[in-house]
Amino acid sequence: MRSAGVKQIAFRALILGVIPVLALAQEANVPARTYGDWVVSLTDEGMPYAAAINSAGDILMKRCDPVSLTCTWIQGITISCNDGASSPALLNSAQGAYFHVLYCRGSFSSGQRTYYRYELDSPDQLDSVVMASSGIVGLAMPLESGQFNVTRYSAKGAKSAIEALFRLAKELNKRSSKSQTGNQRL
Repeated sequence: MRSAGVKQIAFRALILGVIPVLALAQEANVPARTYGDWVVSLTDEGMPYAAAINSAGDILMKRCDPVSLTCTWIQGITISCNDGASSPALLNSAQGAYFHVLYCRGSFSSGQRTYYRYELDSPDQLDSVVMASSGIVGLAMPLESGQFNVTRYSAKGAKSAIEALFRLAKELNKRSSKSQTGNQRL
């Protein structure tokens, strides 16, 4: 597993026009932690994430906004898409197969490669599948050519990584709540 590669790609992949929480990132100083084939860390913007990278260099990640505590699943692959477009997908694991919709959320570059962000719907279902798996999780999506693109990711360590991600997001949320200022009517 190339956790340094995951961190570098994930940092670029997670820059998506989210609410900046730079103060939290500076305050947190969280080192990357590895759980099996998954890594948990913060982006430069302070967004906590858990990510796995497969042998083709594609990434599957869950990231959370520490202010709102909302989380999304994103797949970063080199198959191009138009921002805002949607595509059906089949998620497969030892637990079974599930239908999902992927939403294109733009592209980013890392080194010589251009990746496209595909946000997955039904994050709770994806949580339960990935966290219950210990082997491989696969995503299949149709291509315009009539073929399918299939990506596979190791789920080894995913449960521990996602649990750590949730704890990290909650801790950053607590820090955020303590540092917010503003007016309040009593």
